[in-house]
Amino acid sequence: MRDQFRKAQALVRASKYRKALSSFRRALKKAADTSEKAECHMAIADTGRMTGDFEDAVVHYSEAISLMPRNAPERVDATVGLALAKRALGYHAEAIKSLDKAVEYYSRKDDREGLAFATWARAGALRIKGDVPAALKQFGEARKMFKALGDWPAVGYSLCGLGGSSRVRGDFEKSLKFYTEANELFSSLKDTFGIAYSHCGIGNAFRMKGDLEVAREHFVKASTLYQRIGDIVSFSYTLWSLGKTHMLSGNLPLAEKYFKDAQRNFRQTKDPRGLAYCRLAIGEVKLMLGTSAQRRAEARRYFTEARDISSRWKFGVELCHSEALISFLDEGKTDNSCYKTLGLKLSFGKVPFNIP
Repeated sequence: MRDQFRKAQALVRASKYRKALSSFRRALKKAADTSEKAECHMAIADTGRMTGDFEDAVVHYSEAISLMPRNAPERVDATVGLALAKRALGYHAEAIKSLDKAVEYYSRKDDREGLAFATWARAGALRIKGDVPAALKQFGEARKMFKALGDWPAVGYSLCGLGGSSRVRGDFEKSLKFYTEANELFSSLKDTFGIAYSHCGIGNAFRMKGDLEVAREHFVKASTLYQRIGDIVSFSYTLWSLGKTHMLSGNLPLAEKYFKDAQRNFRQTKDPRGLAYCRLAIGEVKLMLGTSAQRRAEARRYFTEARDISSRWKFGVELCHSEALISFLDEGKTDNSCYKTLGLKLSFGKVPFNIP
């Protein structure tokens, strides 16, 4: 079992997640005792989460937790992983609650590595909830902790978190700075996933600044790497960003194709937030193709579906986007007050909205 497990770990380090998953599953079959089985389940869950198979990750994290002694520190590590998987499936409130307990545990035990990781995970859950100012603060704290530990890959992911949250807040120059720093760090570490992640972030920063050609170049780099890794979720968000870039440049047929490809993948991975973004974008395409009663009705249906998803899952930022587009459709002007309520520096006047 141990040789097979080490082989799988090497594949993870090489960002070959699909092959690593197969290897970890073979190791699980060879596991001799409860401890080894728990370790394999944990590794399968971690790797599955990296490729976007969140439901399977939940199953394996739960199995790992059930096999661990109640007072084992590894059990808390597994609950953090479970929270990350639940967060990706839209259950951010449940994730935050679990991560609050993990932060408290790691603080009490003076576990600096665990505390840093749980803080980073909590920041991401806060961003999905829509509490962007709090997410920025938490990502900043995580970055400091990881830097003190000398955990440079984790510093890079904290920079990406800061970049993404800054973009959503409306600080596009800061976003570009954070993502560029992350890209340089990941390139020096030869971290394929991190390089892809930061290229996507750089592309989105350039998109927000209006430099669409440079944005597209970075999205193509990111999507190529994500496909090589097998990360369907990150690849799908990159497809959405490519679609938005083509929408802004006026190529609506190609934009709609990218949005529908992303939407198909989000349905597969059961990502309600991704689906909300696709419904918003497709609705905009319908509206930009013409303002006939039929086109307006189609756009309204998509915007309303996005609003319903965002309301049901309590996605604060996406709910603002939905309400802003509906107000534009109904009144010919946009009510941007929702963004101010969340502490965001966003405002939109006409379709297409350059949603961050």
